[in-house]
Amino acid sequence: MNSKPPMREAFVACVVVLATITARAAQPIPAGEKAVTEVQVADRIYELNRRQYIAIHDKHGHFDPKWDEAAEQMLNVICRWRVPSTAPATEGLMPSVEQANAISNKLLASGCDDPLLMAFCGRLMCDAGNLNEGRDVLKKWRARLPETHYPLIAQAFPLQTLRVIALREGPRKADLARQYTNELIPLLIRVMQSDFYGPDDQQLLWRTLSHYFIKGAGYEFYQQLSDAVGRAKGIDPWLSCTLRGNFAIEDAWKARGNGYANTVSPAQWRAFSERIEVAAKLLNDAYNLHRDRPEPATGMITLAMAGHIDEGSARDWFDRAVAAQLDYLPAYTVFSHAIWPRWGGSISQMIAFGLECANTDRFDTEVPYQMFEIYQNVVVELDGSHELAGKLTAMYAPLDHVLAGYQEYDKEDLPRVAWNQSRRAALAWRFGRYDAARKMIEAAGDQLDASAWDLFGGDGATAIGESLARSGDLADATNAALDDAEGRRWAEASAAFSKLAATADLAPPVKDYLTLQARRADLMVRFEHGLVVDIQPNVARDWKTVQGTWWFDPLGGVRAKSTGRGMWMIHELTFGNRFEMTGVFEYKGASKHPGFFVGPFLNPTSGHSILFQADLIEQRVYVSRPSSIEKQSAAAPVREVNTFRLTCYDGAVTYAVNGQRAFSDPELLDPRADPPRIGLGANFNHPTAQICYRDVKIHKLDQPPGQEPPLPKRPEGLVLHYDFSKAPELEAVAPNATGDLYPARIFDPHWVKDGPAQALEFVGGDNYVDTGFCDHLPYWTISAIVRSPQPPGKGTATGPIEKESNFVMHWDHFNADLAGSVQVRNGGQWFVAKFGALKADTWYHLVGAYDGKVVRAYVNGVQTGAAETTGGPADDNQYSLKLARHVVWDAPFKGRLREVRVYDHALSADDVKKLYDEAAAKHLLETDK
Repeated sequence: MNSKPPMREAFVACVVVLATITARAAQPIPAGEKAVTEVQVADRIYELNRRQYIAIHDKHGHFDPKWDEAAEQMLNVICRWRVPSTAPATEGLMPSVEQANAISNKLLASGCDDPLLMAFCGRLMCDAGNLNEGRDVLKKWRARLPETHYPLIAQAFPLQTLRVIALREGPRKADLARQYTNELIPLLIRVMQSDFYGPDDQQLLWRTLSHYFIKGAGYEFYQQLSDAVGRAKGIDPWLSCTLRGNFAIEDAWKARGNGYANTVSPAQWRAFSERIEVAAKLLNDAYNLHRDRPEPATGMITLAMAGHIDEGSARDWFDRAVAAQLDYLPAYTVFSHAIWPRWGGSISQMIAFGLECANTDRFDTEVPYQMFEIYQNVVVELDGSHELAGKLTAMYAPLDHVLAGYQEYDKEDLPRVAWNQSRRAALAWRFGRYDAARKMIEAAGDQLDASAWDLFGGDGATAIGESLARSGDLADATNAALDDAEGRRWAEASAAFSKLAATADLAPPVKDYLTLQARRADLMVRFEHGLVVDIQPNVARDWKTVQGTWWFDPLGGVRAKSTGRGMWMIHELTFGNRFEMTGVFEYKGASKHPGFFVGPFLNPTSGHSILFQADLIEQRVYVSRPSSIEKQSAAAPVREVNTFRLTCYDGAVTYAVNGQRAFSDPELLDPRADPPRIGLGANFNHPTAQICYRDVKIHKLDQPPGQEPPLPKRPEGLVLHYDFSKAPELEAVAPNATGDLYPARIFDPHWVKDGPAQALEFVGGDNYVDTGFCDHLPYWTISAIVRSPQPPGKGTATGPIEKESNFVMHWDHFNADLAGSVQVRNGGQWFVAKFGALKADTWYHLVGAYDGKVVRAYVNGVQTGAAETTGGPADDNQYSLKLARHVVWDAPFKGRLREVRVYDHALSADDVKKLYDEAAAKHLLETDK
């Protein structure tokens, strides 16, 4: 147990030190008017491109009225497209994809015969998804390029595009990708040896090579190219040293590995040091050859950051890089990481550097904006807490200064002005400057962009209302109500917020905010009185998304898919140190994907998450604390649908899955620390998998839980009973008559009047029922009242009741002999009992039963078939019971259903007859006239 959370210590220390931060550094960033900027470098690359393409085409190209205009336009596109710059001043010069494709289509239709232009058209076709035709165009015209007067790099671009396409197509095109690589590397060597490029062009050539050919190419390609450059003669020494030096950095980290320092072996450390020395010599040589170029010095920042060179500190090399070019952003990115606490820096140093960037006032560049990058880095260092970052008040003034500066610089661009006003409003809100936020909100007017609050970890709709409520005439009353909530005087807070929300003539954002706070306070009143409180995520503003894409399904669940490492959401309220949270989690599409972890978590205000994640493959529970990860066996297997219970009582935490304790620690949390926040999520990155949380509830614990009772289990005997003969109030959910567990969730419900009663009709497609029932029944009885427009026959295996190997009731089947049957798998073998001949458009009471020896089929109370098995319980599987659809694939049953029942034992023949008689007495078997 951590008595003093390290992040809290770091935060407190940072607040103390921030009082001493000044806006000046020992060597301020040289931001004078003579400083070289990215725009100047981009202009030089553009002029080089004009020499490479336009000048040569004007001298040697083929001209024809059918394509001359489009050719001139495309040459300008190529020259701008191949400028590797992100400088704001160059954004408007870059043609859009739509513009480039429109010109490409004109050229393709005109019969143009210029290989450079046509090869570029082929690339655009590939980028647009027209892969096969675009690839053919690329292949055809790249073969013609050696016959032209264009420089060699014109041949390299289409070859690179073909190589990337082959790599994306995976192992089946590996040989082709290797062939393209073997052609491309010698060609790039010839490019670097070419006398087309003079001494002043070498920096521009490096930027082109690194951006278009090396970035993202992979270690092996970079290694081959670096080795080839080292062997080649006639390459500019600065270019050679810069390219090989940067590769040596990558090579060093590959030798070391990506693990923590204590996991690196002595041999790995030696290899790392040797390669670092190689990189340092090469980059230092390059720097001394041309101190007016920032690239080598930027690489040296990385080496100084690793602590393996004697030529200067990370700051020394940063100063040298920006002396060469004021806004060389890679230098800012690398140095910003060098001063993180994990590399020996501190949050105070990070903020001081951000202040230095802000004070350059060079709003024609991205340099002042580095203050915002620093803010985001501070948030990351505080484990994603915008709330803690907002308490570092030294950041507010420089951040607002930066936004105000860009607002003035872009004053002729009204949308940008509104965007900066929106960002200034969001910034002021985050730092508690509500009067300033109101001013910016009113200035932006109808152009206010609520998405600006995303940058500061806020919900725009809520934050705008809060800013307006906490400024102006309502400020005192609102702040007093918030003080009540902060002091956990929830009844007083609820009454105050409700009174404020009833005030006449409130702007909608203010009314919504006050109403939300009143509802949250009322929720906490009920929680404090010991009531079970529904906190199912269905109102987005009660929960904050941390990662992933979340959405609400029509059946009351919240679903998510990954957009990176995982999917996390956290509740906006804290429930103290004594509570119990229960719910259901489902997963789909990743049952065989390793590393899929799902479950609730606690997020203590120290910033560290404690994750209780069930591994769906190994059936383990992983508990990740701030400093360790534990793996404990789960007593019950994790299935497609699972219940969970998380109990917290002061420092003691217990986690149960499917009714069985999976983790327990009597001192997991520090009871003296601030209460943890609760969250839901999963930790994985899988393109098709989803998670879903349902029925999430919480209640207060007034005494230690002791030996926790198991989570609710299914009742004995009758397990499931769905009465589809009358439509429920919520037509998409039919309750399970045996209890609250396993409601039938109906997708695309169709309720019809059929004779004297209702029926649930299935019309195909995504129309089916998911019960969420995953338990294994060794012995069972299943029954349903069924009608279909077609008699059982050959077709996709599906039917009214589907749980795969545990039990199934098939209507159709791939094998026509198995259609109209009930089946069980026992000892890995399938056994079938037939219903006999069933007619179309006729209601039947169908029953299947398995007693451990014989599986039997009944129609209208009479046994029609039986099969003796090898004996023993039915096989198990992880799938949830579905009605009117196969459990694995989209195989729909078409027809109608009434009462469906599932028992955990085999009914006798007399009991089956009684079921039929009851259904007949209720007139549930009459055919619709």
